[in-house]
Parts: sequence; C-alpha cells; structure tokens
Amino acid sequence: MLYNFKRRVCTRLLAVGAVCLAGLAMFSCSDEYNLDEEQPSGLNTIYGYMEKKGNFTNFLQIIDDLGEAEVLSKTGSKTVFPADDDAFAEFYASNDWGVTKYSDLTTAQKKLLLYSAMIDNPYPTSMLSTAEGPVKGEVCRRMSSLSLFDSVQVVSTTSDELPQTSFWSVLQSTHPEIVLFKDASGSQPMIHFTPKFISATKLESTDIDFLYNDPAGTRQSDDTYVNDAKIVESQFCKNGFIHIVDHVITPLDNMAEIIRKNSNMSFFSEILERFAVPKDSSALTKAYNENKGTDVDTVYVKRYFSDRSWGSGTTEATRVPLVYDKDGNTFDASLKYDPGWNTFLPEIFNNRNGMMEDMGVMLVPSDEAMTDWWNNGGGGVIRDAFGSLENTPNSVLAELINVNMLNSLTSSVPSRFSSILNDANLEMGVTEDDIEHVYLGCNGVVYLTNKVFAPASYSSVLFPAVIDTENLNIIKNAIDNLEYDAYLNSMVSTYSFFIPTNDGMLRYIDPVSYGQSQTLLWEFHYDDSKAQAARIYADVYRVNTDTWEIEGEKVKTITGGTGNAQIKNRLEDILDNIIGVEEVYDGKTYVITKGKTFVKCGGTINSEGSMTAAGSFQDEIGNELTVNGIYRMDNGYAYVVDGILMGTRNAVSDVLAENDEFQLFYQVLAESNSFAITDGTYCSASQNSTTSQNATRGNLVTVGTNSSGKETYYSLLNAFHYTVYAPTNDAMEIAFKAGLPTLEQLQAAEEYDAANAEAAETDDSVEETDSADHIRSIYRDFIRYHVQTNSIYLDNGFDTGTYESTKTQLEYQKNEDGTISQNSDGSYNVIAGSPYRITVNSVSPSGMTLTDHKGNTVNVVTSGGLYNLQAREYWLNGTNVEKATTIENSSSVVVHAIDRPLLYDDDQFIYVSRKVITDESVKQRK
Repeated sequence: MLYNFKRRVCTRLLAVGAVCLAGLAMFSCSDEYNLDEEQPSGLNTIYGYMEKKGNFTNFLQIIDDLGEAEVLSKTGSKTVFPADDDAFAEFYASNDWGVTKYSDLTTAQKKLLLYSAMIDNPYPTSMLSTAEGPVKGEVCRRMSSLSLFDSVQVVSTTSDELPQTSFWSVLQSTHPEIVLFKDASGSQPMIHFTPKFISATKLESTDIDFLYNDPAGTRQSDDTYVNDAKIVESQFCKNGFIHIVDHVITPLDNMAEIIRKNSNMSFFSEILERFAVPKDSSALTKAYNENKGTDVDTVYVKRYFSDRSWGSGTTEATRVPLVYDKDGNTFDASLKYDPGWNTFLPEIFNNRNGMMEDMGVMLVPSDEAMTDWWNNGGGGVIRDAFGSLENTPNSVLAELINVNMLNSLTSSVPSRFSSILNDANLEMGVTEDDIEHVYLGCNGVVYLTNKVFAPASYSSVLFPAVIDTENLNIIKNAIDNLEYDAYLNSMVSTYSFFIPTNDGMLRYIDPVSYGQSQTLLWEFHYDDSKAQAARIYADVYRVNTDTWEIEGEKVKTITGGTGNAQIKNRLEDILDNIIGVEEVYDGKTYVITKGKTFVKCGGTINSEGSMTAAGSFQDEIGNELTVNGIYRMDNGYAYVVDGILMGTRNAVSDVLAENDEFQLFYQVLAESNSFAITDGTYCSASQNSTTSQNATRGNLVTVGTNSSGKETYYSLLNAFHYTVYAPTNDAMEIAFKAGLPTLEQLQAAEEYDAANAEAAETDDSVEETDSADHIRSIYRDFIRYHVQTNSIYLDNGFDTGTYESTKTQLEYQKNEDGTISQNSDGSYNVIAGSPYRITVNSVSPSGMTLTDHKGNTVNVVTSGGLYNLQAREYWLNGTNVEKATTIENSSSVVVHAIDRPLLYDDDQFIYVSRKVITDESVKQRK
C-alpha cells in the first residue's frame, strides 16, 4: 500500500515540535507554497533528505553531474520523484536504452532521468490533481522540468526510424541527417493518477489496475501513480516536496512513438506512418541553435495530417488542423487527431488548462490480428478493392485508424467500455478480453488488441463512397463535412443509398430558382488543393426549362465548400433526398427518403445497368437515371447512379392546373386563395382570370387570423409528406350537389358584397356583408379534408389504416352551464379537437379505396394516369422569392384523382354568419 503521506508527516512533525506542525498545517490547507521567500524551520532540503537517507547515490550523482545540487540544496520550489539505488539496479538490469551501469549514461540521458522526475513547483500528493482555481481532482497530467530540447534527436535520413514515404525520402537527397523533434508542442508531460482524480472523475480503482496491467484489486485506496511508477514515501522539505517512487521514472513516449517502436504493432504502424510529415520551422531552428550552440540550417518536427493538432497555445482556438505539407499541398486524408501531439487537448475541456485534464486512447491491433483480418476477415473487402495495402488510398485507411482513435481516456477505461462508440455512434463492443496489454504514453494510452475494430463504413452503404476516391469524392466530402457518415453507418437502420458520381454532380437544378424568373443549374466540382471543408465549389448556369440544357455563359461561381451557407444548404437537400430509409425490392416502386420525398425505382431491381431510379424531377420530365453499381451491404443497398435524384419543380397547384380532369377542384383552390403565385400574393377570382396558365404557382396555404385580428396566410403543408386526393370534375359535381357552394354562387356573393359595400358608403342603414368570405372558408375546409398527412402511393409496401387529414375538428367553447360562449361582438371562440380522419381500405399497384368520415366509399381513379402524380413544395428564406438564397423547408406530395369527394360532416357546407376567432394552434394544426 502507498505510504500515507499525511500520517507520516504528522508523525515526523510531532517529533520536531508543535511549531513545525502549525507550519505544515498552513501549507496543507493552501494551494500556494512560497518557498522561495519562506523556509519552514526544522526540515531538510530535497538534496539533504536524499543524502541523509543514504540509498540515493545514483540519483544524487545525476543531480551533481548536471549542476543542480545547489538548487536542490537551497531555497526553491520543486517537487522531485526520485528512485533509490535498488530501483536503479532494476533499471540497469532491463531498460530500452541499453544502459547497464551508471557510467553508460550520457548527459542527455541524465537530463531525461532528472528532469522528467521533477516539477518546477511544490506539490504534495494531495495536490497533484489540483488545477488552478483551485479545482481539486481535475488534473492527470502536468509539465515536468523537461525542456523541449532535452529529447531532440539527430537522425540519419536513411534510418528505419523515419517513415518510408516520399515526404521523408526527399530529404535524403539534401540531408544525410536531420535534427528531428518528435513533437514540438512541448516536452513530454508527466502523468499521474491520484485518489482525488480517480474520485472526481468517478473512475473505478480496477480501471487503474487495468492501465498498469495489474490484477484487479492491486491498487489500494490511497495509492498514487506517476508515469509508470508508484509513490512509496513522501516528505515535506524546506524547498519543496520529495516523493520516492518504486521505479526509475523515464519520459513516456507519445502514442505515435509507442506504436512505432512496438514490434507487435508494425502492421498498424505502417499505416499510421503514411500520415506523418516533416515540418520545418525557422523559429524552432533559431531556438535550437541558440540552445545547442550550433549552426544547423533547418530543424524538423514530425507531424501527422490530422483534424486536431497543436497550435501556438493551449486553448481550443489554437487546436488547428494540419492538412498541408511543407510545399502547401493538401493531403488526401486526415486523422482524428495528431497521435504525436505531446500536449494533446481533449475535445471537451475546461479553459483552465485542457492539457492537464485528459488524454487520448488508441486501440491498436496486434500484427497477428491485423494479418488475419486482412487475409481472412473484414479487411478482405479492402484487399479485393485495391489488391494490396500499398495500393489502398490514404482516405480509405484513415477510416480504419480514426475509428480506433478515442478522444478521452476517462471515457475509455473498462468501467466505461460500453460508452465507446464507433463511426456509426453505436457501441463498439470493446471488452477487457480484447486487450492484451496497455502502454502508458505522455499524451494517451495505447491498448494492444487481439482483434480489429473495423469502421462501420467498411460494411455500410457508405462503403462505395469510401473506396471510390476518384468518382465519388464530391459526395463523400459532403457526407464527411456535414456529418452524415454516422447516419449512413448505422446498423440499426436499413437504407437504399443512391450515390451520384462526380459526373452526375454536374447537373443539379437549383430548387430555390424554381419560383424565380430564371431557373439555374449548378455544376458541383472538387478542388483537392483546398482544405477538406472548402473543396466543393459550384459553377452556376442558366438552364432552358424546355430542354433542360445550359443556356449562355456561366452566371457565377460559388466557393467555400460546406462552409458556404448556400453550398451547405444544397448539399443537405441532395443528401436528404438520395438516402432511402427502406429497402428496394421487386414489386415495390416508391421508396421514402430521409427528406420525406420518394424515389421511383424501375427496370430490373438490383441489376446493374438495368435498374433505374428517379426523383420526382426525373419522374416529371421522364428521364430516369441508370443504376451502374450495386453494393449489398450489412445495412442495405448502395446504388451508384449517373445523376442526382432531384425534387420536382411542380407544386400541388401546378399538378392540378396541368390536368383538365382537375379543373373544377383547381378553380376552388384558386378562388379560395389557397395557393400563392410568383409575386408572393395569392390567387383570387380576378387574378385567376388574368394569370397565364403557364405562370408559376406556389405552395398550398390556408388563411387564418393573427393575434391582432389581421388575415394571414399559413402553409397548409409543413416539412412532411402528404397525399392530396383530388376530386375529378365529375366528383366535384357530386360535391356541389351535396351543398358545396358553386363557383357561380361565389361570383354572385362577391357581387352582392360589392353592392352592399357601395351602398353602405352613402346609406348608414346598409351593413357591409362578407358572404363571399364565408364561401371561401367553406372551400378551404373542403380542401383541407382532401389533404392527408402521409404519402400513400398505388404500390406495394404501403399500409392500409386510418390517417389524419389536415382538417381539424373545431368545437365551440362553452360556458359552465353548457351553452355556447359568445363574445361581446357576437363572435365565437373555438378550441381545436382531433383531426378528421380518412380510412385507406386497400392499396396496391392497381388501385386504392377509401372511406371518408361520413362512411362513403371513394376510389382512386386509375384511368388516364391520374394517380401517383408527384409534387414538392418549398419554403425559402426571406419574403422575396427572387432574392431567396436557401431552402428552409420542403414537403413532398403525391396526388391521386378520386371518383367522389371526401366528406366529413352533414353540416360542413353550412356557415354561421358570425366571425369565428381561432388561435394559432387551431390554424396550424395538422
């Protein structure tokens, strides 16, 4: 058990008197130790204490040889972690330096032994885990007295120690040897696990046993570990603290060096080292020459291409990605973080000093595990695609490395293995049995595993985009930067993913421009010289809406990749509508997407070159896309297609206007102000008679009143998928006979209201009337009951059952005695009930039957192709369609002709000629 510091100190101080005890109490209750100005009486110095103990000849000799005896013998503020001569005997018997006796130690090695075991501030064990504040239990790493220059090496450019890549081999022609910093973010930090840190982070004691490869139960409750040693005795001294450890402390390698040096990690190391690059620094070269008294022309730092690496400080803002080589060229892939980053910062940390709070973790398969996986296991899909490891692109291998790079040690110990997630954000399934050995590093911990934890992207529908780095890199870049990868990698869902090639990404009709005076086509391109997030750009052209070919010169170029709001918005629209969230099978034509649109599949299902796919735009113009590649993956099918599945330009009003059989229903929509036109106003009787049949019509809307009583238009459809049952002209005649006011009656009502309004101007006894508005309100309720809040196609795979309409049952608000409450102005208040429903009795590719709320049987008309007509309605930013730049929302709709109207109430065509006031929830209830 670790020596109990507090108990030992109290015993010693009792021996020297109460005054010293009071002095110690003062220091033990405070985080400030001003030992440069105040010397506790009755205590020895750090040097003197070891000298008196008599078993520290090796450590004292190092102190003497490095000229530090005076510092450690006098006033100061140090914490030292010395090992005694017995521990040094064990060190000489076995170490990585090949040193067998003291005389073998070089000056550089002596510096590593002393300064890695010393901190330039005084800390008792109880405060090793205390951060500035003070905040207790937060710290597991802190900088030792090591200098950045204590561990720099001079390396031959032909040495096996350097990565065998072109980045490094080019140095052979200019330098026989180089000065190389394995990292320049700082010298190797010291790690320590104290009882307070373990308690504050809620780790289990057995987690620490695991990290030190000890049997469970080895650690005692007050044990404190420093690097790979344990403190066995502590002493408060005049000039600081001394904590005697049971092993000689040496600087810990960073994770990258642990992996490189381990002979059982060579397979994985070979992959990792492909991401290493030498970076030169004029500032570091100057500092090195001043420190060493040399005149070296260039010193180099070993860096790794990564999304997170060191910058000029320790704040989140200075965690900068490394994506460029020394010539300014971008690398084709990057790691999650730099594994050689000594002062590694976790993803989440406090702003006091993030380096101190946590470390990283890497899961590294043994060579045996990697070889078996590559030849006989899941790695076969990569081997089959590229033939050899050497031919496998870096971007493909980055997927493997990144899933094994964990961001937090405190979240990746055995008691929390269930919280380790893969690239699909699902539990990775790590167990203690999977880990053969643990290696402590200065910036993290390496777990040597006996199995390969492969990324989900190697077995998910994302796989084709992962491996085809030439033809699918535009959509892959969008997926990565917009974080759709976890979604596509999920193994709890089934997908049909329609992946557009780079050539296919050259034709995207911009939905924002559908309602504008000029329709635009975007060509997406890829610039691999840019940083990952900025590689996609778009050339914009005008397009002829008859031929859908480009007209004229390029309008503009939009750059900035997914960091540009417009590009990000369009790529999200594309991704949402090419990811089918169910599986395609023979006999099912329409597949719903993540964006609630539908993909129409045809040809020979799951047959390359014979299967077709169409978005509602391709369905509209009769131009299906060919499926040229099919991949059966663990979570569905991936289909490589020669274009983007796009949404139609047609709103519901367009679909109705273009078919004569819907003329009467369309006119009811128009006369009730139920859809917008191009200029943002709404159709009325006069506008409808003068507006060209080819004018752009907008979204379905419903009319309500806002809180100030002003008439306001609200979207009837809202970010979902719907079915519109459109009565044919014959069915509308049935509705008129049932009591729906005719268009002629609406016209007569308008004339009547106009006459009364004119008379009221000169005759106070005449009241203005709003009978035409009453009729329009009846129309709008009639329309809402023909809109169903789920898309159902005449196809296989759609469910029968009862579905909600967008018409809500309104109930009059009543008084306590049950009578209807009436306002002083004669209006009524209503409250919203449940929506009226429509029952789908049967649905198949050959037909659909419905039952309305009144019990009438209604059939979808299958003659004349008046079914499965697709529409899509968009909501854009701003109020001016011509100036809109982004899609804010959209709805997809399927329209079917029906042979009779849907009715919900015997009294639905009766209107009480008093104003009915409703609140927002009633007006927008679906």
